[in-house]
Amino acid sequence: IRQEGLICADDLAESDYATLRQYVADHAADGGGHLHLLSRHAFLRQVFWPIAYKGRGRVVGFNLPWDLSRLAYDWRRARNGGFTLLLFDSVDPAGRAWPDRYRPAVRIKSLGTKQNFISFVAPAKLDRHLREDGRVYRGRFLDLHTLAYAFTDHSLSLNAAAREFGLEAQKDVVAEHGRITEAYLDYNRQDVRLTWALHQALVEEWERHPIDLAPEQAYSPAAVSKAYLRAAGITPAADRSDVPFERLGQATSAYFGGRTEGRIRAVPMPVRYVDFTSMYPTVFALQDLWPWVTAERLTSVDATDEARDLLVSLTRERLHDPAVWPSLAGVFCRVRPAADLLPTRARYGAEGAGAEPRGAAVPGAMGRAG
Repeated sequence: IRQEGLICADDLAESDYATLRQYVADHAADGGGHLHLLSRHAFLRQVFWPIAYKGRGRVVGFNLPWDLSRLAYDWRRARNGGFTLLLFDSVDPAGRAWPDRYRPAVRIKSLGTKQNFISFVAPAKLDRHLREDGRVYRGRFLDLHTLAYAFTDHSLSLNAAAREFGLEAQKDVVAEHGRITEAYLDYNRQDVRLTWALHQALVEEWERHPIDLAPEQAYSPAAVSKAYLRAAGITPAADRSDVPFERLGQATSAYFGGRTEGRIRAVPMPVRYVDFTSMYPTVFALQDLWPWVTAERLTSVDATDEARDLLVSLTRERLHDPAVWPSLAGVFCRVRPAADLLPTRARYGAEGAGAEPRGAAVPGAMGRAG
């Protein structure tokens, strides 16, 4: 710990500010020396700007968007569907706050409750020496909540994440929030201690993985998996595919993603729950699709005869044989239903659910990995 301190609102009441001054006078920093006491405006200018932007330092927090919002004096809706936090302000003689033309804002785009894309946004003007490849530096924002999710595939609280990664320390408990007392300041400092300890534990775990990915870029378990594929020398299928675009389009249109729809509402009905967890990894393993990932080349061939022979040989009982499942991979057929119920991709909207299916008919073809 190089420096520890308290950050307070610019317009904090004098009585609360006096409590902070007394606390700083009576308590030492964890790393030795004095605690610092800075206003929001002073913290951004003296600490955040030189370290987070100019020094390219990593900004760490647990549920980081909430922490960053405490530093903002205003916000705007962003064009990417997220929101922009205005951090750096200039105050005119009339006391009005204006965005600093030479300092960046922070943009946050949330993808659900566990993932947030956080970056600096270019200000109106930016000195040339502060640019990166001619552009605004995007920043290194690490939300420990997201990184813990990338490791565990679970949304964990700070306490739960600490336990998961071997920390004995936990958050303090307070009777009420928002009232500045010595006990509440102790609570806040413990929250930061635990966050920093979790950061150290997560980074230590991260360094065990031989992948070329920064912790702040691990937005999900899939990001970690993709980094491992790159480390293993696996290139994207599009880079090693001789499959014509027409066949790729047919394969894409044949994909069916399940849809759940409630046609009868507010009436008790019998229901059978048929969903299960990790469907795609399960299907991937059961159909032995790894050779498709490692194949040097992907191509397509007309396999009408093989597909017909396979379909003729199938029975309800044989479809329960795991040895058959790999044979079902990569086969795309045009079918004509004969009083059969088939899943369809349909238009759902003003025309209703009874519109013509949109799924494309695919000629008998079988993909081949070699």
